[in-house]
Amino acid sequence: MGLADPASSASEDPNKPAPVGNDVIESARRWIKGDLGGRSELEALATEGRSDAQEMLGELMGSHGPPALRDELAACGWFVKAAASRLDSLHNSALCAEKGVNGTPDLARAAELYRQAADRGYHKSMCALGNLYVAGRGVPKDEAKGAELCRQAAEQGEPDAQTDLGNLYLRGIGVPHDVAQARHWYELAAAQGQPNATFILGQIYWNGDGVARDQSKAAELWKAAYRGGRVDAAPLLATWLFASWMSGHPRGDVTVLNEAIQYQEITVRSVPEANRAKAQTLLTVMQSARATAEKEK
Repeated sequence: MGLADPASSASEDPNKPAPVGNDVIESARRWIKGDLGGRSELEALATEGRSDAQEMLGELMGSHGPPALRDELAACGWFVKAAASRLDSLHNSALCAEKGVNGTPDLARAAELYRQAADRGYHKSMCALGNLYVAGRGVPKDEAKGAELCRQAAEQGEPDAQTDLGNLYLRGIGVPHDVAQARHWYELAAAQGQPNATFILGQIYWNGDGVARDQSKAAELWKAAYRGGRVDAAPLLATWLFASWMSGHPRGDVTVLNEAIQYQEITVRSVPEANRAKAQTLLTVMQSARATAEKEK
């Protein structure tokens, strides 16, 4: 759910964003900027029964909201309140049940909520239910049925479903192992900015799995995935950029090296503690190389 201006009336397409009032958007923006009055206004609107305010509170306080605002238990409470009138809230309520935000996952409940949303045409829930069938979580295990549900959603253009279907083809689960088919679905999802598909597509081009190996294209895909939130693309980019700089660069030119260092600094901050010393060592090597190169100017 974004902060773009809403449509004047609810969309007939259940997969298009439901309308959000300008007052809700403005209050959300104020709260994000640190004005607690914005939160109070949102909560007042939500308490009055405004489902757009309830969903907004859930989004802001949920796992993908700003870190300072997160309260997943409260977020799930707001999603539940809005679920009767919004399919995105119904889907998010199912996610809460699946994750067990209150401490106890309820997979059967999650499956039922996903099914309700899917039956009303919400494609994201269709594949989420499919993933439960693939894993046998909350429903009887049925990989073929799960894959078919994801296929139906993917064919409707749902990027997460396209990514999940690509994963199933890549692993040969519920469908034949087929790298070309996996790449097809990843390409479609990546074109819509799905970061996981973009990241995996980068790996495919890096390794040359069913395509001509193209490390430059892989790096561009990893950059896009990083911008979409895949922080684990940072070490791959840092290593590739450093190797590219080492293989040949104009005397004293540290442009590419500086980019590598930026990604490696992110890596040092984000890797598990067990890997931090190794990441720091590589960062030190890069910084030393830059100091030497700058002396050559």
